[in-house]
Amino acid sequence: MSDAWSQSLLISSGYRAADIMERFKYISLGGIDIYGNPELDPERSWHAEYGLRFENGPLNAELRLFGDIISNYIAEKASSPSERYLTNVAAARIYGAETEARWQIVPSLALLGNLTWLYGLDKENDQPLPGVAPLYGMAGVELTPGYGLRARLDTRLSARQKRTPDNTAHTPGSATLNASLGYAFDALGMKHDLSLVGENLLDARYYNYLAHQRGQTLWEPGIAARLNYSLNF
Repeated sequence: MSDAWSQSLLISSGYRAADIMERFKYISLGGIDIYGNPELDPERSWHAEYGLRFENGPLNAELRLFGDIISNYIAEKASSPSERYLTNVAAARIYGAETEARWQIVPSLALLGNLTWLYGLDKENDQPLPGVAPLYGMAGVELTPGYGLRARLDTRLSARQKRTPDNTAHTPGSATLNASLGYAFDALGMKHDLSLVGENLLDARYYNYLAHQRGQTLWEPGIAARLNYSLNF
């Protein structure tokens, strides 16, 4: 393997006790009630991750593959269309892959993107694990002409989620177009940064599976803009 390539391998174990919200919460979401569980057992897990990275001048790319073996996984489950409660999943598996890349075509122009895939399984009940996001990615172009100026245009894509547990609806895919303009400058011995960000410029109507999985249709924001200013000294 040439110097442009590098690899990594991580194996770890984990332990997580349920927090106070998971044990004792009661949340009413207008037709959906969510109950904590004071009898929750702590999660125990094994995690393995392999990474492969390529760096060669203007092109950088990385791939990460990972898996988790979890006992007593803490998750929400539906007891009815209007009630959910926290419980332990005796045996859970989560597998995934993440990749990202950046190609600096010329010093002032770059293409960039990333993609994330997750697969969750409740082995106790042989069904999809709740709270696992669908395939998600981003592709964009970034312009840095100099003089502290920068601009970016990207699209964020989410696939349809049809691997859902019982009493959880599927969600359609979505795509949004986003843009930003920024200017960084030094003044009075301090570093200033000003940016204008526009999100969901085509005003797409969509909802996020991780918010929708509780049985409510919570629409994500439509077209939006914000102005940011930061100061470092």
